[in-house]
Amino acid sequence: MKKGLLVCLGIFLFLAIVSGNINNNSKTPFSDLEINKANKTVEGTETALENEQRLNWNGDKENNIEEPIKTSKGTSQTDNGDAVKLVVSTNYGRKILFNKEVPIKGEQTILEVLEENMAVEKAYGGGFVNSIMGISSGYRQDNERMDWFYWVNGVMGNVGGGDYKVKKGDKIWWDYHPWSSSSIIPNVIGCFPEPFLQGYKGKSLSTVIICSERALRLAEKLKFALQHRGINSAIEVNLKKIPEDKIVIALGTWPELEANSLISAYNKNPKKVGLFVNFNTDGFFPLNDKGEKEILLSKAGAIVSLGSGLGNSTPLWLITATDQDTLNFTLDLVIEKPSLLENKIGLVTDGAKVYGLPWEG
Repeated sequence: MKKGLLVCLGIFLFLAIVSGNINNNSKTPFSDLEINKANKTVEGTETALENEQRLNWNGDKENNIEEPIKTSKGTSQTDNGDAVKLVVSTNYGRKILFNKEVPIKGEQTILEVLEENMAVEKAYGGGFVNSIMGISSGYRQDNERMDWFYWVNGVMGNVGGGDYKVKKGDKIWWDYHPWSSSSIIPNVIGCFPEPFLQGYKGKSLSTVIICSERALRLAEKLKFALQHRGINSAIEVNLKKIPEDKIVIALGTWPELEANSLISAYNKNPKKVGLFVNFNTDGFFPLNDKGEKEILLSKAGAIVSLGSGLGNSTPLWLITATDQDTLNFTLDLVIEKPSLLENKIGLVTDGAKVYGLPWEG
């Protein structure tokens, strides 16, 4: 009984963070949030997870749940014309329910923007988003837990939606999907050209393109395209080292990228970074939302954004392919057809068609 309660407690706590419930202004390592096996302490203090449990737990969902607090779609007017992009979707962006620029006024939060434009139900004191447009948290037929998650400028927040102050030009994306193979998906490509412009919490960081000598021409082409969008970037012809405190785009064929120890480690442990494709010398295996291999694309390209935790403002983008021709095609998706990245977790291509990730056959 106690063990069961602790399990429920852990699930609710983590759910509260990603759905906008916990005021936690520090970046927490994903591994601690996912399993917390190490149960590490710093200088004898309680762990971050234990502290959050003590401060934020509202009791057993079954026996102590509050009635949902309903808010209805409203209107918002602003004198200075400031606006943000608000997207609401289900199934990893495959079904779009709302996709518009909406006005903001003053120092509004992500949650306030959502409430002003959508029908929302909240619970647990008003901080937990239980339902949007009548689509509520619950379980699907295969017993997978379904909930609402949000990203801002391609970064999953490490604070609740009621604690994140939006800025003009931000892109806010709420999506309803299962917890499945990866408890969180720290970073996504679907807010491009973010996070390269405004970044997370208004902190714009430098962008570095790392590549091989063979891919230098493509890197220069990408740099020019980013510059056209107001994004300054530098090129480093060195795939062995990933610069710290910068947003990094690794560009090259998979045999070239695989030589990087960090990228190779991410490929071997995709759950920790929200990766839904397995890179292999024989081709690319797109993964479904349970982390299972579906098919082998022997000739393939991929664009993914990877991160190590909530609020990760320095994601690692991979633009890669099995061969040089498909790499050219994949890069052109970013440069010539960026709308194909919109509202996608990541993507794979066979050199002709583009498929969103996780894979859905």
